[in-house]
This record gives sequence, structure tokens and C-alpha cells, in this order.
Amino acid sequence: MIVDLIRNVAVGVVGGMLVGGFGYLHGYMKNRSLEKKFPLSGEYISKFEDKNKNGVKTTCTAPVKLKQKGKKITGTTTFAGKRTWILEGEVSDDGHIHGIYFAEDPVDKGIGNFFLKVDNHRNMSGLWSGYDSENGRIESGKYTFKHVNRKIVVLDFSDRYVTSIVSIADKQIGQDYISSELIGKCMADPENFIGKLAFDKEIRKVVGFSISYRVDQSQLHELIKVDHKHIPRMLTYARSLGVIKSIAVDDESKGQGIGTLLIEETMHTFKKRGIHTAFTVAWKSRLGTNLHGVLSQLNFEQLIELPNYWKEDSIKENFTCPVCGNPPCLCSAVIYGMNIA
Repeated sequence: MIVDLIRNVAVGVVGGMLVGGFGYLHGYMKNRSLEKKFPLSGEYISKFEDKNKNGVKTTCTAPVKLKQKGKKITGTTTFAGKRTWILEGEVSDDGHIHGIYFAEDPVDKGIGNFFLKVDNHRNMSGLWSGYDSENGRIESGKYTFKHVNRKIVVLDFSDRYVTSIVSIADKQIGQDYISSELIGKCMADPENFIGKLAFDKEIRKVVGFSISYRVDQSQLHELIKVDHKHIPRMLTYARSLGVIKSIAVDDESKGQGIGTLLIEETMHTFKKRGIHTAFTVAWKSRLGTNLHGVLSQLNFEQLIELPNYWKEDSIKENFTCPVCGNPPCLCSAVIYGMNIA
């Protein structure tokens, strides 16, 4: 009888282990299958609707890093280089994600929820809702994640890519705004003129570019178009200056961190050239400021806003604004500056 009892116990233990093992294996295989179906680990650029302190709705951008283990997703996102948020969520079999976010700083009581849907390109879109401790309000809005393409490389300007640069410039900045002379200087005088292009190795295509150059104090008035006494002191007291004249990214490649990558490469080149203060003239139309999210993330400071900045040039040079259309261009300029450490 004791032998039978021992045998029954052994059978029960083995049976329980087998059931537990099959259950674990089933869960493991299901999680691996879910990861293959929706591989979400990686870097993203997020955009979310928010309201500023005056209650005006704005669209903000922030980088996101996600890690995935089966259906579980964790990550971090940092807004304006200051506030970091922790993300925790789960992805379902049909690609829906639900989760929570909360501030990394334990003193910051901000908290909320997010709901997203994954598409075939690992991009996500949906909604967020939560309490912002800085504004003391509960807010909500659209929330999107665009996967960062790490097959982008930054190259210097060369003759073979001039046509692509001009095509992107005409569509994104305005026809004839970027002259062939300026593009030529970037190739002929790289010590003072810096032309960077973003090349997608996967599709073998130029998807963006930036043009920057060294600036003397005597050129500030011409560039910023205000009386010398109104030029921001950060610039007038700088020993060496570099201006990021233009940044443009192809429509299909926007939201992948390409603008950030181009600026970072430019800032690195400025530093190598002995330039320790950088500024740029961002374009502000009725649709918003084109580089606000990127520049804020890189710790540029907004210095001054200038209305109708391109009006005279658009008439004189007869270039077409993508928003205003034919001259005159009535868009404003926002000057951003930063000291390069």
C-alpha cells in the first residue's frame, strides 16, 4: 500500500511538472510569436498633442526608447531634455497597446494612460490622457510613435546628390530659396560652409539635408534683419558663430529623427571648426514652427521672433513659400541659439 501511495504521488508530481512545463512552453512560444509579429523594441520619435501654460493646443515631439519581453513593453521618453517619463504597457494579439506612464522623478506626480495601435511598419498611433503636475490639469490628445530608421547615414555634399538636394529644398522650403551658388560653396569651401545630407541606405535615396556656415559679427545684422541693439546678447558677445541656415526632410521620411541627426552632426562639425555658439532661423507659418520640437530637444534657446521675416527676400528673389504661395511670404522667423560645450 505504501508502494502504491509513493507511486501515485510520483505520478502526480511528474504529471504536474509536465502540465506546468507545457504551460510555460506554451506561454513562451506565444510571447516569442507576439514579438515576431510586433517587434517593438527600438527607438522612436513621438508626437503628442498638449496645451501650453496659456491653454493653447500645441504638438510636441520627444524621443522614446522601448524594450519588449513578450507582450510586456517598457520604455522611457524625455520631453524637452528635462522631464523623463516611464512607460509600461502590454500589446495584444491584434496589435493594440494599453499602458500607463508616470514621471521618473518621484517628486513629480504626473501620471496617465495611453492607448495605441501598431501598423505594419512598427509605427503606432492612438491617444493619451493624464494629469500634468506642472499645469495642474488633466489633459488628453493624440499620441503617435514613428520608428527611427537607423539605416540613415549622414554624408557631406557632393556633385552626385545636388539634384536630390534641390528637389527636397524646392518642395520643403520654397522654390529657388536655396541657390546653386550656396550648394557649390558647401562643396568648394567645407572649412566655412557645411553641407550635410541624410542618405537612406535601404532605399538608396537622399531624404534630407542641412546647410550651415561660419558667421562674422558683421554679418549678424544682415542675417537677423534687426537693429544691432535688438540682436540677442548671446550672439553679439560670441567669439565664434555658426548659423544653421536650412534643414529640410523629405515628406515620406519625416518623424524619424533625421532633422535631429543632421543638427547633431552639424554641431559636431562646428565644434571641430572652433565654433562655440550656434544659432538658426526657424520658419514659423500659420501651421506652426517647423523646428521647434527638434531644437527644444537639443537644448536650443528661443531668443527672438521676427514677423514677416522673408517678405522682402521673397519679392526680391521671387521664391515661392510652401505655405503662403507666391510672393510675398508673410511667415515669421524664430531665432534659436545655443552654446556648444
